[in-house]
Amino acid sequence: MPDWQRSLQQHPNARIVLDTAAATNNTIGGLTATDRNLISGNTTSGISIEGSASSNSVIGNYIGTDVTGAADLGNGFNGVNIEGANNNIIGGTSTSARNIISGNDSPNVNIWSSASGNSIQGNYIGTDVSGALAVGGYSGVNIEGSATGNFVVDA
Repeated sequence: MPDWQRSLQQHPNARIVLDTAAATNNTIGGLTATDRNLISGNTTSGISIEGSASSNSVIGNYIGTDVTGAADLGNGFNGVNIEGANNNIIGGTSTSARNIISGNDSPNVNIWSSASGNSIQGNYIGTDVSGALAVGGYSGVNIEGSATGNFVVDA
Protein backbone atom coordinates (compact mmCIF):
# COMPACT_ATOMS: atom_id res chain seq x y z
CA MET A 1 0.00 0.00 0.00
CA PRO A 2 1.45 3.43 -0.93
CA ASP A 3 2.35 5.78 1.94
CA TRP A 4 -0.26 8.38 0.92
CA GLN A 5 -3.02 5.76 1.10
CA ARG A 6 -1.78 4.43 4.46
CA SER A 7 -1.79 8.00 5.79
CA LEU A 8 -5.44 8.45 4.81
CA GLN A 9 -6.37 5.27 6.63
CA GLN A 10 -4.64 6.40 9.81
CA HIS A 11 -5.91 9.98 9.93
CA PRO A 12 -9.55 10.85 9.25
CA ASN A 13 -10.27 14.12 7.52
CA ALA A 14 -12.65 16.82 8.71
CA ARG A 15 -16.38 16.15 8.55
CA ILE A 16 -18.75 18.79 7.19
CA VAL A 17 -21.77 20.09 9.14
CA LEU A 18 -24.34 22.60 7.85
CA ASP A 19 -26.81 23.37 10.62
CA THR A 20 -28.19 26.91 10.65
CA ALA A 21 -30.55 29.00 8.53
CA ALA A 22 -27.48 30.83 7.27
CA ALA A 23 -26.21 27.52 5.81
CA THR A 24 -28.09 27.79 2.51
CA ASN A 25 -27.08 27.57 -1.14
CA ASN A 26 -23.69 25.98 -0.43
CA THR A 27 -21.94 23.50 -2.71
CA ILE A 28 -19.80 20.74 -1.22
CA GLY A 29 -17.59 19.41 -4.00
CA GLY A 30 -17.97 20.24 -7.65
CA LEU A 31 -18.07 18.93 -11.18
CA THR A 32 -14.34 18.34 -11.71
CA ALA A 33 -11.86 16.00 -10.01
CA THR A 34 -10.04 18.99 -8.55
CA ASP A 35 -13.28 20.08 -6.83
CA ARG A 36 -13.82 16.62 -5.31
CA ASN A 37 -13.65 16.11 -1.55
CA LEU A 38 -12.58 12.90 0.13
CA ILE A 39 -14.83 12.67 3.20
CA SER A 40 -13.90 9.45 4.94
CA GLY A 41 -12.68 7.85 8.15
CA ASN A 42 -14.56 10.12 10.56
CA THR A 43 -16.08 8.75 13.76
CA THR A 44 -19.49 10.31 13.02
CA SER A 45 -21.32 11.19 9.76
CA GLY A 46 -19.15 12.45 6.92
CA ILE A 47 -21.62 15.19 5.93
CA SER A 48 -24.54 16.29 8.10
CA ILE A 49 -27.12 18.78 6.83
CA GLU A 50 -29.39 19.66 9.74
CA GLY A 51 -32.25 21.84 10.91
CA SER A 52 -32.93 24.92 8.84
CA ALA A 53 -29.98 24.44 6.46
CA SER A 54 -31.51 24.26 2.98
CA SER A 55 -30.88 24.35 -0.76
CA ASN A 56 -27.35 22.93 -0.48
CA SER A 57 -25.68 20.67 -3.06
CA VAL A 58 -23.30 17.78 -2.48
CA ILE A 59 -21.74 16.85 -5.83
CA GLY A 60 -18.77 14.90 -7.14
CA ASN A 61 -17.38 13.65 -3.81
CA TYR A 62 -16.02 10.35 -2.51
CA ILE A 63 -17.76 9.74 0.83
CA GLY A 64 -16.67 6.71 2.82
CA THR A 65 -14.11 5.38 0.33
CA ASP A 66 -10.40 5.84 -0.17
CA VAL A 67 -9.04 8.34 -2.69
CA THR A 68 -9.44 5.85 -5.56
CA GLY A 69 -13.15 5.35 -4.83
CA ALA A 70 -12.56 1.60 -4.70
CA ALA A 71 -11.88 0.66 -1.06
CA ASP A 72 -13.82 1.00 2.20
CA LEU A 73 -12.64 3.85 4.42
CA GLY A 74 -16.10 4.52 5.81
CA ASN A 75 -17.31 7.07 8.28
CA GLY A 76 -18.42 5.78 11.69
CA PHE A 77 -22.03 6.77 11.09
CA ASN A 78 -23.81 7.94 7.91
CA GLY A 79 -22.04 9.04 4.76
CA VAL A 80 -24.63 11.81 4.35
CA ASN A 81 -27.14 12.63 7.11
CA ILE A 82 -30.08 14.94 6.34
CA GLU A 83 -31.86 15.73 9.60
CA GLY A 84 -34.87 18.01 9.35
CA ALA A 85 -33.32 19.98 6.48
CA ASN A 86 -35.22 20.69 3.26
CA ASN A 87 -34.57 21.01 -0.47
CA ASN A 88 -30.99 19.75 -0.59
CA ILE A 89 -29.49 17.92 -3.58
CA ILE A 90 -27.10 14.98 -3.23
CA GLY A 91 -25.71 14.14 -6.69
CA GLY A 92 -27.38 15.20 -9.90
CA THR A 93 -28.25 14.24 -13.45
CA SER A 94 -24.72 14.30 -14.90
CA THR A 95 -21.99 11.74 -14.24
CA SER A 96 -19.70 14.54 -13.02
CA ALA A 97 -22.23 15.35 -10.26
CA ARG A 98 -22.21 11.73 -9.07
CA ASN A 99 -21.02 11.06 -5.51
CA ILE A 100 -19.51 7.72 -4.53
CA ILE A 101 -21.13 7.03 -1.12
CA SER A 102 -20.00 3.67 0.22
CA GLY A 103 -18.45 1.88 3.16
CA ASN A 104 -20.15 3.86 5.92
CA ASP A 105 -21.11 2.16 9.21
CA SER A 106 -24.76 3.32 9.24
CA PRO A 107 -26.99 4.02 6.21
CA ASN A 108 -24.87 5.56 3.48
CA VAL A 109 -27.59 8.23 3.12
CA ASN A 110 -30.03 8.85 5.98
CA ILE A 111 -33.02 11.23 5.66
CA TRP A 112 -35.15 11.79 8.76
CA SER A 113 -36.77 14.15 11.26
CA SER A 114 -39.22 16.08 9.04
CA ALA A 115 -36.73 16.46 6.19
CA SER A 116 -38.59 17.10 2.93
CA GLY A 117 -37.98 18.00 -0.69
CA ASN A 118 -34.48 16.49 -0.79
CA SER A 119 -33.15 14.86 -3.97
CA ILE A 120 -30.77 11.90 -3.96
CA GLN A 121 -29.98 11.41 -7.62
CA GLY A 122 -27.41 9.74 -9.87
CA ASN A 123 -25.03 8.55 -7.12
CA TYR A 124 -23.20 5.25 -6.75
CA ILE A 125 -24.25 4.09 -3.29
CA GLY A 126 -22.61 0.99 -1.84
CA THR A 127 -20.37 0.46 -4.88
CA ASP A 128 -16.95 1.50 -6.09
CA VAL A 129 -16.29 4.27 -8.59
CA SER A 130 -17.15 1.95 -11.52
CA GLY A 131 -20.58 1.18 -10.06
CA ALA A 132 -19.90 -2.52 -10.62
CA LEU A 133 -18.21 -3.73 -7.43
CA ALA A 134 -19.54 -3.63 -3.88
CA VAL A 135 -17.47 -1.65 -1.40
CA GLY A 136 -19.46 -2.62 1.66
CA GLY A 137 -20.92 -0.67 4.50
CA TYR A 138 -24.45 -0.54 5.83
CA SER A 139 -27.66 -0.02 3.82
CA GLY A 140 -28.07 2.31 0.86
CA VAL A 141 -30.68 5.03 1.50
CA ASN A 142 -32.81 5.12 4.64
CA ILE A 143 -35.84 7.44 4.91
CA GLU A 144 -37.54 7.34 8.29
CA GLY A 145 -39.68 9.13 10.82
CA SER A 146 -41.66 12.08 9.55
CA ALA A 147 -39.52 12.68 6.44
CA THR A 148 -41.80 13.18 3.42
CA GLY A 149 -41.62 14.26 -0.20
CA ASN A 150 -38.01 13.19 -0.78
CA PHE A 151 -36.83 11.98 -4.19
CA VAL A 152 -34.42 9.04 -4.77
CA VAL A 153 -33.28 7.96 -8.25
CA ASP A 154 -30.40 5.62 -9.06
CA ALA A 155 -27.57 6.38 -11.44
